[in-house]
Amino acid sequence: MIGENIKALRKTHNLTQPEFAKIVGISRNSLSRYENGISSVSTELIDRICKKFNVSYIDIVGEEKCSHQ
Repeated sequence: MIGENIKALRKTHNLTQPEFAKIVGISRNSLSRYENGISSVSTELIDRICKKFNVSYIDIVGEEKCSHQ
């Protein structure tokens, strides 16, 4: 689900995988693995994507972020 949402966000902005990966500071191969659900996406990367593309955490993961106390 997270990978699908990242891919949808990338396509909404008409970006290629290399372009999107460069914006968020990862390799194209990593992005491909995230989009295809092969690798897990870190909360740090999700936060970076949210900031760069002005979207909420919920838009990416589909649920609210848990705060660790």
